Amino acid sequence: MKDFVECVICHEKFGQLNAGHLKFHGILNTAQYKKLYPNAPVVSEKRSNSLSTSVKKTLKNRYKNMTKKEKRNCIKNARIVSRKSSVRKQAGKSLSKRIKNDPVVKEKWSKRMRGSKNIIYNPGVVEKIVATKKRNRSLGILTKMDTKEYRQKQRLNTINRNAANPYKRFTNTKPEIEMKAILKELGIKYKHNYPIRNILHSYCADFYVPKTNMVIEVDGKFFHNYPYGTEKDATRNKEMKEAGYFVLRFWDEEFDTEKVREAIYNG
Repeated sequence: MKDFVECVICHEKFGQLNAGHLKFHGILNTAQYKKLYPNAPVVSEKRSNSLSTSVKKTLKNRYKNMTKKEKRNCIKNARIVSRKSSVRKQAGKSLSKRIKNDPVVKEKWSKRMRGSKNIIYNPGVVEKIVATKKRNRSLGILTKMDTKEYRQKQRLNTINRNAANPYKRFTNTKPEIEMKAILKELGIKYKHNYPIRNILHSYCADFYVPKTNMVIEVDGKFFHNYPYGTEKDATRNKEMKEAGYFVLRFWDEEFDTEKVREAIYNG
C-alpha cells in the first residue's frame, strides 16, 4: 500500500495533494487537477483507508465502555504522540529563531536561495506554471483572475490599501528603516510607501522625493532575485523613466550614507 501520491507536473511526493501546491502550478483546486489528469490520484491509499468520521464516533463510544486501566493506557499513548509532535514544532521554531537572530545562519540561508537557486525565479518552475496556464486557457478553464481588468483592479486596491496604512510592519523592513535614517541625516524630505499610479504596472514605491521627482527602491536579495533583479522591476523602471521619474535602486545591506549621497547628488 502506497503512503504517498506523486504530483504529475513536478513529481513531488505527498500524502495528499493540497490546493496550495496546485496553485503554485496555476491550478485552482483538486477538482480542476482531476479534470486535467483524470487517472492521477489525489490521495494516497494509506490516507484514503485511514479512519473515517463514522469509525471515530464508534471509537469514542468504545472509549466510554473501557475500564479505568484501558482508559489510562489510551491516554498514555495519546500523550506520547502529542509530545513527539510538539518536539517537531519546537525544532521548527528554534530553526526560525536561529535564522532570525544569528547573522551567520541568516547569510547561509540567504545564499542558498539567491539568483537561479531561488525557486520563485527558477526558469524551469516559471515555464511549467506558464505552460499549465496556457493549457488551461486552451481547454477553456478560465477564472475571473485571468482577466487583465481584474488584475489591474486588484493592483490598484492593494496600492490604495498600502498607501492608507504606511506604518504597517511589512512596509517597514530593516533596510527601509536604515534608508529612512540616511535620508533624514542628509536632510532630504521624502514620502514613504508612495503610490505610483500613472504607470501600467502601478505599485507603492519604497521612497519618493517630491522635490526632484525621484523614486528610491531598497530591494531585498531574496524577493528581488539577487544579483540579477526581476523582470517586473526592470519593466517598472522603464515605465517610471518614461513617466518622468528618476529611479534609484539599492540592494539590501549594500548601501550606506556615502553611497546614497553620491547616487542622489551625482545622479
